[in-house]
Amino acid sequence: MCIYWRKGHLCGCASRFYVETCRPALLAHKTCEKVIEDLELRKSYFKCYDCLREEVRQEIRAANLAAEQAAAAVKRAQEDKKKVEELAREQARKDKIRKDAEERAQKERDEDAKRERDRKAEIERQRREGGLWVDASAGKKGKGRKSGGAGGGSGPGTPMAILTPKKGMGSPSPTPKAPTQALAAPQAPAGVDPGGRAGRWGPAKKVVKEGDRAVGWKK
Repeated sequence: MCIYWRKGHLCGCASRFYVETCRPALLAHKTCEKVIEDLELRKSYFKCYDCLREEVRQEIRAANLAAEQAAAAVKRAQEDKKKVEELAREQARKDKIRKDAEERAQKERDEDAKRERDRKAEIERQRREGGLWVDASAGKKGKGRKSGGAGGGSGPGTPMAILTPKKGMGSPSPTPKAPTQALAAPQAPAGVDPGGRAGRWGPAKKVVKEGDRAVGWKK
């Protein structure tokens, strides 16, 4: 007698009905008219097709999700790295600005200290050399003519001292001598034109301006 039976898969699902044909029906190439049903599930060592397909789909979804998460993690890592680099560059820029400002301030302090040292050294040198040099003509304006225009006899930047007058200072200048006969212009002889023309040419014409003509004078 033919029997209907089903598989019990590992996933807990039951398969569809299978027909176990008996020998007489097999030889007759037909199924028995009365087929009994075996209620006991026959054990299977595999999961059913639907569960296997769903499992594969879940694996694919999990792989896709993992890939998306990995890509997002890589993107976040790149963004974090970029932020860290930007912060590092900004910090380096601030450090450089602060360092430059400190160097400029230190340089200015050094220059001020050097100027102060030079000033003190100059004061000390002048003290050792006998004090500052004073312009003696500072308060004697208007007296230059009496002293020959020297303003008291001392120039600017000279110490207060009496200058010895040189020989001949203050004496009257000698009277210039008359030019000698050799330097006098030669007189042209009579009848000779100074311009190089020989003979007499008569008296020169007198040019009279229009405003200098006498009253009643006719041309």
